[in-house]
Amino acid sequence: MNKKPTILARLIHPKPKGTSLFADDLNSEDTVVQLFDACQIFQGLIYAKGWEYLIQRYGLEKLYQIDQKSGWFSSETKQEWLESVLDWALISGFNLQTQHFGVYDKKKNLFTTDDGRLEVVDWSYFRKSLR
Repeated sequence: MNKKPTILARLIHPKPKGTSLFADDLNSEDTVVQLFDACQIFQGLIYAKGWEYLIQRYGLEKLYQIDQKSGWFSSETKQEWLESVLDWALISGFNLQTQHFGVYDKKKNLFTTDDGRLEVVDWSYFRKSLR
């Protein structure tokens, strides 16, 4: 039995259904630039599984370089960029530090994993990740 591929991200165009993006699509840096461009104007969405895939496929340093082509985050420093990416990933339901899926409560700085564990988001850990 063939397993249906997981949708990792979506673009709202072409309307009305938009475009689903899968791992094969996100293997292209050009497609990731287009996705970041769409996200910048709220016409794209990266799901939690999409963030997991992008981090595993490219790593933070390469994603930073890809974003330099897009300008989605238009951050002045790598540190600002990193915090923005981490925030978007957490909001999407993926904790980059622990590689867990769940729900992020930004006000409490807590991430509740899908199996019910609470994780405090350690921003200092991430600040060391990209130098």
